[in-house]
Amino acid sequence: MYVINQKVNDTITDQEIILYRGKDHIIEKMEELRYRIGPKSFFQTNSEQAYKLYKVAREFSELTGNEIVYDLYSGIGTVAIFIAHQAKKVIGIEYVPEAVENARENLRLNDIANINFFSVI
Repeated sequence: MYVINQKVNDTITDQEIILYRGKDHIIEKMEELRYRIGPKSFFQTNSEQAYKLYKVAREFSELTGNEIVYDLYSGIGTVAIFIAHQAKKVIGIEYVPEAVENARENLRLNDIANINFFSVI
């Protein structure tokens, strides 16, 4: 994939992504969870360290299963999906519509029903 960016900055959220060859996404795994990641979606580049961080955050949160959790700037839903089984409900809020589409696809990939993702544009 590539972008022809004629702007003076390096943001691509408003740019067309051109698929040259291959798939338009990659799949990353954490525990039994799978994440579909598109070109306009954010995912930690150091997956192993991200997994360790998310485990610590999940443990520190001490969720009981009765909480409504808000995942702000949720991206593809990595954290929301990672903690979903320990919360009553998770609400993910993201400003990149393509990331929200990936997040919703990730719900289907992981058969999770207690999360809602919203785009705020």
